[in-house]
Formats: sequence, C-alpha cells, structure tokens
Amino acid sequence: MNRHIKKRRSMLYIPGNNAAMIQQGGVYGSDCVLLDLEDSISPSEKDAARILLKHAIPAVDFYGAEVVVRVNHLATPFGYDDLQEIVPIQPNALRLPKIESAEEVLHVIQLIEKIEDSHSLSHDKLTIEAMIETAVGVENALEIANSSPRVTAIAIGGQDLAADMGITLENSLRSLDYASQRIVMAAKAARMRMSGLLSLVSTMTTLRAMPSGPRSRSMNSTTSRPRSPTRPMTLMSALV
Repeated sequence: MNRHIKKRRSMLYIPGNNAAMIQQGGVYGSDCVLLDLEDSISPSEKDAARILLKHAIPAVDFYGAEVVVRVNHLATPFGYDDLQEIVPIQPNALRLPKIESAEEVLHVIQLIEKIEDSHSLSHDKLTIEAMIETAVGVENALEIANSSPRVTAIAIGGQDLAADMGITLENSLRSLDYASQRIVMAAKAARMRMSGLLSLVSTMTTLRAMPSGPRSRSMNSTTSRPRSPTRPMTLMSALV
C-alpha cells in the first residue's frame, strides 16, 4: 500500500450514536467525517452505536468526504467487536486510540487483515490512523508512524495526553509543545499526515487568543460538530 497524503483541511467529528448527525455528515463540506465509537459513547450505548455505523456508513452520502471511524482500544470489552463490525464495510480509515508502540499497531493490523480475508477483501483500501495519547506513545512516535504502510496518519489526543501527564490544559496548549513538535517531526519523517484534536476550543475568543508564530501556522485544520440542542458547536484545533 502506497501512502498518499490527501489534503485534509477540515474534519467533522460526530458521535457514532447520533443518527441525525450522521445522516447530515456530508452536507457541511468537510474534507473528512470522523465517526466516533470511543470517548463520546457511554459503555451502555457502544453496542448500539457500532451497529448504527455498520448500517449507516454504506447508506449515507458523505459527498466525497473521507470517512474515518474511531474504534475502542483492544484492551476494552468493545475494541474487537468494533473491528468485527466496521472492517467489513471498509470506511476510508480506522483511528486507533492510545497507541503506544509499533507492535501494538501491527497486532491490530493482523486482526484487521484476518477479518478482511474472511470477507474476501483486499488489504489495500482501509488505512490506519494511530492516536498518540500517552507519554510512552509520544516517545515512540516515529516507530509508530513507520510500523506499517497501512498507517497513513498519526494523531495527538490532547486531553488524554494531558491526563496521562497529570496536567491541565485550560486555555493554553503550551504544555503540549514538546509532544506536538515531536509528533509533527515523526509524521514529517515518515512522510505522512499528522492530525488530531489538540485541545477543545469552545469559543472563537479562545481560538483567537492562541499564540501566533510557527507553531500556529501548522494548525490549519479545524474539527467541529454540527449544532444541536444538546451538543453546541465546538471547534477543536488540529495539526496537519
């Protein structure tokens, strides 16, 4: 599988249990739609969300946007079931959370390819995006990026990384400078896309207050949710 880096200027984040938002996911014109089965879904709703995505992804018109599904970690009771149901419908990519090593990536890919084989699917469509959300993952960023040709992006999970490090982000991203720069360098060295949610930015005032300079110039992608009565519009910064 040859890595082809497609420009991703925007990513629309949608919880995988919200049928109305999924149905409208393609109309906002984003380059990518990320359908989440992990942090945004409570444990009691994960099975229903998984089945919803299994049927919705092939049926919904996403108007050319890439479709990425964030699955649960294999260490949870939900991760393997996510692979079993989502891999056969072949979205553009799977986003794997809390990856800490190349071996972990290769183990997941081995399971993915067994599922693909059982459905007579090739191994050259579905790609992998590895989320780096721990200090160990940050230190292993380059080996994660180079672990397999199927890995086409690495992503930083700012909130979980901050929690792993025992720090709070509040309105500043400076405490993640080292991690951000290390992951950007790893992505560039591996010739792949770097993306991910650095920090939840709840207002345009907060967004404008973020520091300018070389670091902010790499922040050229935003992630948002459609407005709804229960989920207000949220901007999340991303590095590409």
